[in-house]
Amino acid sequence: MFYIYLMKSPSYPTQLDVGLTRDLRQRLKGHNEGYSPHTAKFRP
Repeated sequence: MFYIYLMKSPSYPTQLDVGLTRDLRQRLKGHNEGYSPHTAKFRP
């Protein structure tokens, strides 16, 4: 099963990250740890 997600950072409320993943927890962890170069600059 896949999930479509929309993340909004409290630090950057105008930036939205929309994507598709199989593992929401892992995707959030990767986002918060800066694994994605595109979203790393918007980490909390």
